[in-house]
Amino acid sequence: MLSSSVALNPAAGMLVDQTGGTTPYNATMVNDSVCEVFPLYLVIHKDDALADLDNGFVPSRHVSPSPFNKGVIGLRQDPEQARIRYTQFWGETPSADLILFTFVFSPACIARLTTQLTSGEHGFMPKLYKKRYAHQTRDWGVWHFVGDLPLKSPDMAVTLSTLNDIS
Repeated sequence: MLSSSVALNPAAGMLVDQTGGTTPYNATMVNDSVCEVFPLYLVIHKDDALADLDNGFVPSRHVSPSPFNKGVIGLRQDPEQARIRYTQFWGETPSADLILFTFVFSPACIARLTTQLTSGEHGFMPKLYKKRYAHQTRDWGVWHFVGDLPLKSPDMAVTLSTLNDIS
């Protein structure tokens, strides 16, 4: 969270401190609070996206096909990497047929999801966790969400855009 010693000037994209100094910021509103932006991205087909909006959640089956679907949704820190991952699973698809979901979690939501444990086949994994590979030093910018990802939550902002909008 941003400290109370700064004010937000959304039009200018700046933080204004008590002395009048300014700093560029990247923040969003979640549950009426200004939060540091920690966006995670997911690309899915627009037909699936429309169904997901109706259902209120993204099921893991829309993210990866069987046999790769393990009930986990891989979110990316980079929108381009989200598109690349979609292509790896589903093949080349025209950009106009793809939707980019941007999820921005409040700090409280991150704290809750990273400490909330799952059960069953996932063996008490956190609901949201950073995926790191022990044998690699590269950070792939991947976070895993276990289960179906809700689209409506008071402590999470979700935006949708076409890939043409971000190119």
